[in-house]
Order: sequence, then structure tokens, then C-alpha cells
Amino acid sequence: MTCGNTDGFGKAILCLNNEWIEGRDPVAKREGMLVEEYAYTNAVQTARPRGLTITAVRIDDEGMRADGPGGLRDVLENWDFGRGKRPHLLYTVT
Repeated sequence: MTCGNTDGFGKAILCLNNEWIEGRDPVAKREGMLVEEYAYTNAVQTARPRGLTITAVRIDDEGMRADGPGGLRDVLENWDFGRGKRPHLLYTVT
């Protein structure tokens, strides 16, 4: 079904978001994806051409931080809607 990890991830991204194109689509319709602050470059490069807003969330030795500055709660509660909708995708490895 896939030619490897990046191909499979790309197919998942195609299924889980609506492509957003700058200049054509309103910012209010832009979708997003949360990633760990140190994410695989291939994952980010696969999602970015679809118009997703990629937002990093701080991590610690146990993975993505739930609280604190830059943590998941902070990112979502202080979301800048000028960048688009709150992210509905989460890419994590840890």
C-alpha cells in the first residue's frame, strides 16, 4: 500500500486535511498540525505543501509537554486565529 514511511505519512495527510492555498483560500479555513519541537524534517516537509500551519509544542524527557510555556495547553489556549483554525492533527514520535 505504501513505498515506505514517508509515503504512508503523505497518504495519511492527504486523507486527513483539506489543501489550503495562499491567495485562493481564506486564512480562516487553514488547517494545522501540532508537532514536537524536534520533529522529523520529512514529516514537516510532507505536510507544509498542503498548506497546513505547522506549530511546535515543547517537549521534555517524557515527550510532549501538557502544561507550561510552549506546552500543549498553552499553544491551544493562546491560539492565534490569524494563522488559521486550531490544529486538528498531531504528529508525535515520543
